[in-house]
Amino acid sequence: MLEYLPSSVDPATNTWVDESGNGNDGQINGATYVPLRPVSEFSESYALNFNRTDYVTSSLQSLENGLTVIQFVKLNSWGTGDGGNLFSRGGNLGYRYRTLSSNGRLWVLINNGTAFHVWAASQVVELHREVMVGFSVAPYDTVEMIYNGKVVFSTSYPYAISNTTAVAYIGALSPTAELIDGEVYVTLIYARKLSDQEIQQIYENPNNPPLDGLVLWYSPYSYDPSTGKWLNRAPIFPTIPLVEELDGVNYGATPERVSIPSTGYYDASNSSPISPLDVSVSLIENNTTISLIPSFLTLPYNETVTLNVSATGYESRTLSILTTINSLAVYLEPANKTSEYQNVLNVLNQTNLVKNLTANFTITPINPYAKAILDSGGSFGKTVELAIRGDDLVKLIMPQLFTFAFVILVLFKTDSPLAALGSALIMWAMWTAVIGEAPNLRNSGVTFTLVVFLVAWTLWDLFYNYSRET
Repeated sequence: MLEYLPSSVDPATNTWVDESGNGNDGQINGATYVPLRPVSEFSESYALNFNRTDYVTSSLQSLENGLTVIQFVKLNSWGTGDGGNLFSRGGNLGYRYRTLSSNGRLWVLINNGTAFHVWAASQVVELHREVMVGFSVAPYDTVEMIYNGKVVFSTSYPYAISNTTAVAYIGALSPTAELIDGEVYVTLIYARKLSDQEIQQIYENPNNPPLDGLVLWYSPYSYDPSTGKWLNRAPIFPTIPLVEELDGVNYGATPERVSIPSTGYYDASNSSPISPLDVSVSLIENNTTISLIPSFLTLPYNETVTLNVSATGYESRTLSILTTINSLAVYLEPANKTSEYQNVLNVLNQTNLVKNLTANFTITPINPYAKAILDSGGSFGKTVELAIRGDDLVKLIMPQLFTFAFVILVLFKTDSPLAALGSALIMWAMWTAVIGEAPNLRNSGVTFTLVVFLVAWTLWDLFYNYSRET
């Protein structure tokens, strides 16, 4: 019967055209027009770098019924003047939050329509690391400050909220005051106060935030480098892929190409997921360590980087990855994990029967050679050495046999009794080192006789030569 669509509004004639074909066009009287367009998303992702002179502006509806601002940032300092305003609307006549330049603590100002109120949390925004920050407030309810997926400050707020419609600033109080120094990756603004569970959901999965009440969503995938605008991705309704044209206008912030792989962390023993709240990820680059948000790794584009991943109750891992990957799954071994072998031993050791059995016998190798193999640790040389030392007969015969053969070989080659006698001494020293004691050459009549003969021959040569010279 009747079908009115956002695309069938005709502002020129103030007519809402019936798309059903039944001709039931509506006449528009007094309503204002809000430009809509399809959700825009790019394959390339960018971070905006603010250098104390840059900012982004956006127009917003009144948020007097409640609001939540959440941003993913990395700050290099705590700002200029009194601090760095991460988000500001209407200055002291509206609401804003910043880091105090003196100590880095989170600070929030909210005007109730007649006066403003301020609060400072004890939470310090860490520099040179990626963090999730923000604040949330509902009229006549509470005001809260947010850090890395958790509410770190909460107090009662028994007031209304200013209905300002002033331009909103990201990264500054105004074009010339309290500007930030750092990078902004994501900005989410809701027309309501989020619950603790929803805040945690955003930290664990920032690419899929709750859509109910979301009025502004700037992400790394919605920056248009051709126009310099940060395009809004927040749908007007969760199931309708149309957005208000609340695009941010960039004044000087430098877009930097980044890579953001989807991530997952798992227990290596059973493949169960590990919550990003329990995970820590650091980027190691140029001898510096930069802490990252585990669920939102913003990495240098098209580079090979080193990451250190750790989690409560798990062994840490160091990874080297190419940042062109689309997804990253990290498996961590539980800390102090007992092996299956050790578990069996522990059970056996606790069994009285096993204790009684093992207390009454010992295992002995069947012979010295088997013992040598067991004790050698796999070394051939060590096996031979231990085998010789462990067999008394071998220890007796081997030195004699090898010494006799070596002495005969030297004597045959050199025809010198002195050289042969020297080789006997060398073999004696070598076998002393091998068997751990000096071999007794007298146990072999042949070898002993040979040595005595060599000594006599050498003495005869010396005496004979001396007699000829004199």
